[in-house]
Amino acid sequence: MFGPSYENTNLGFGCIDLEDGSKLQTIRFQMEDLQFYWVADIVDPVMWAAIDVWRIVGRFPFLFYMQNGDTWDATFSVVNAPFGSLRNEAFRRGANVAPSAATATELLSLVASGSLQAGATSDIPGVPLRHVFVNALVTEWAKDVVHQVAKASIEEGTYA
Repeated sequence: MFGPSYENTNLGFGCIDLEDGSKLQTIRFQMEDLQFYWVADIVDPVMWAAIDVWRIVGRFPFLFYMQNGDTWDATFSVVNAPFGSLRNEAFRRGANVAPSAATATELLSLVASGSLQAGATSDIPGVPLRHVFVNALVTEWAKDVVHQVAKASIEEGTYA
């Protein structure tokens, strides 16, 4: 799936508004025609701490493992961190905020729905997308709530 090198890359941040007024953070990294799309709770302080460190260092590291038959393909990429504040920082909260089961439910539902893949557009002009990978970005801060929501959804049969 990965080629020998990728010259065109793009890193983007965005947000998705939920019906209850909360928001999800999106982080998109595109290498040529492959786009990796992560969705997280926008108030997750662990995620924001990681973004802060990457911005201090000035670089965002990515390590991807992709199964290719019986073997694994690994690609490591480092891109420049954005300068200045991100527009999503307006929704940032303090470290004492608790994860929400309602937000975790919406996050998992959205990731599982396929709608993000179906609606994805290239962040690199003139480069159509070949494949979009969408994943939930879950840190230690939210993992227990996300695990409980996922377990309940599987037991109820609402997720495949």
